[in-house]
Amino acid sequence: QWQPGGNLSDPATLFGSMYRRILAVGGAKAILWIQGETDASNGNSTATYQSQLNTFIDTVYTNQGIRTVVAQIGNRYGGATSANADKIRLAQKNIWATNTNAIQGPTLYDIPTDDGVHYSTDEALTKVGDRFWAAISKYFYGGTDGTGPQLSSATYDSARTTILLNFTD
Repeated sequence: QWQPGGNLSDPATLFGSMYRRILAVGGAKAILWIQGETDASNGNSTATYQSQLNTFIDTVYTNQGIRTVVAQIGNRYGGATSANADKIRLAQKNIWATNTNAIQGPTLYDIPTDDGVHYSTDEALTKVGDRFWAAISKYFYGGTDGTGPQLSSATYDSARTTILLNFTD
């Protein structure tokens, strides 16, 4: 749905509507990208999502000189299986590592959603906003920490009935 078409400013498309708004305000510092739940629910492959998101990111940069801050989606968005959400998160991680027009955004898999898709409580929205600010601050303003929790290890408890996840950040 977000793929750029022939007329980049066509208001009938999501990309065109975004593009026209950016032009109307005289530009933007970055695009904040938090998307992938439908792709996870539909079972899109890592390669397909990565290719489509790279097209979006590169078109925005080529035409407007704006980088995209890509957040890593949480778990079970829109009813997606964990395996399908992992495919989208892997694509997002790959983009962070390979696309110079993308900025590593926040990880969001530890923040609960109300309906499996949207963040709407004050607590959740504050966490999402704080994490986006950390990424923006690091990239544009010399901040030191740009991501949310990163899984550092997973171990069993002594009874081997529980997996203990350890996070940094």
